[in-house]
Amino acid sequence: MRTQEISLRLVLIGYDLHRRSRRDYAHLIESIRALGACLHNLDSTWFVATPLSVTEVRDALVAHFNPMDTLLVMDLISTEWAGSGLNPFDAAWLDERL
Repeated sequence: MRTQEISLRLVLIGYDLHRRSRRDYAHLIESIRALGACLHNLDSTWFVATPLSVTEVRDALVAHFNPMDTLLVMDLISTEWAGSGLNPFDAAWLDERL
């Protein structure tokens, strides 16, 4: 029996956390690690190999954020991206250049 290959995409996850609410972000880190093989080499930046789309990754993580936090998920192979809490200028800049 032949096994089906799962296509993985490499996504970049970046975020800014505003800790005023004293929210516990340990669940966020657990959720990122559950997405697939990951590399966490900067404070708030992760590289993750996952079969999920950028929208699915964003949707899986956004529940762990406060309304003032920002999140950006980018597919490093294509031009897809999804965000939460980004200002309109930043979103337009990405749309125009990707």
